[in-house]
Amino acid sequence: MKKVAFWLWLSGKYRNGRTVNRLLEEFGSPEAVFRAGGKTLEKIEWLRPEDREKLLDKDLSETEEIRAVSDRKGIRILCYSDPDYPAPLRVIPDPPLVLYAVGKIPDFATILPIAVVGTRNASFYGRNVAENLGNRLSAAGAYVITGMASGIDASASRGALKAGNQNAVILGTAIDKPYPQSSRDIYDALRTEGLILSEYAPGEKSHPGNFPERNRIISGLSRGVVVVEAPKKSGALITARLALEQGRDVFAVPGNIDVPSFEGSNRLLADGEAKAILNVRDVLSEYEWQFERTLPLSEAEKSLHEKSEEPAPALPGAGEGGEIDEKILRVLGTGGLSAEEIQEKTGIPAADMQTGLTMMELVGKIKSDGGRYYPV
Repeated sequence: MKKVAFWLWLSGKYRNGRTVNRLLEEFGSPEAVFRAGGKTLEKIEWLRPEDREKLLDKDLSETEEIRAVSDRKGIRILCYSDPDYPAPLRVIPDPPLVLYAVGKIPDFATILPIAVVGTRNASFYGRNVAENLGNRLSAAGAYVITGMASGIDASASRGALKAGNQNAVILGTAIDKPYPQSSRDIYDALRTEGLILSEYAPGEKSHPGNFPERNRIISGLSRGVVVVEAPKKSGALITARLALEQGRDVFAVPGNIDVPSFEGSNRLLADGEAKAILNVRDVLSEYEWQFERTLPLSEAEKSLHEKSEEPAPALPGAGEGGEIDEKILRVLGTGGLSAEEIQEKTGIPAADMQTGLTMMELVGKIKSDGGRYYPV
């Protein structure tokens, strides 16, 4: 376990990137970097003075605190040298030195990981497609990966969870700080039914740059990335570009050319950078020679905007006319509200509210569009 401290120490200096890659090439291990003194570092001509100063700080107290907190919260620390470190990430240009994990780590060599990404401000059509996509991919035996953001990501994750199979989310926040709170139900479910990964230590502060940085992990873990709905400036497009650079497959769902939220994903198709998909089979057919599909052909070929013939059973208390439904419908009125506004007005816990919204939408009590919910 002592070697973990050196990985944590080095990742605290440089989470990833060219400098740390060169340091590991030069010294061979984080421990060797840690033990390098001033005279040794002076001999490395490409090191900047600020890098030498940073590397001469040998304080391990913060790393010990991270280990203690992780142990207390049931968080596993995966160093690059760990046998369970996800193999697909070893071959990307800037792998994270350390990952923090909650849940079950699959053998990525024996599964078909498919990422589903898209805009937070998704249309009703996009959310519906994403949920069906996540559900059918998971039912077919694929391993669905998302960033857990509201909109497309969350819809795909919930669809995968309804299939009853394991899936994963990659956070852009500290491993113990699920974001957004509207996706807390996904986080809680995956603690036991899947995998939560982050390169950010427990308690670490979040920064806007974390989210695009996180996207290389989403694409790096995946065999293919499906973009459901993305405007021309979108984190989902960053993920798609990274996937192309990493040699992964990229797919996109065609959208209305008059709708700005589909401009980016449609551009991927127009430029020939993504394969258009209309159903789950369009994705799975790329891997059928090495992957056994378990979804009936009728479902695999069903258009992504169509619901399955046998929808997943509703969760108890949601969509059944109970107190949660009544509170939500009472505040909605006719103007429509975001999930955050509904929670603020009703005081319903985030996980219960999001489950209620999802099930109410499934049974036709409400509809969503552009990140807002409306009564039907």
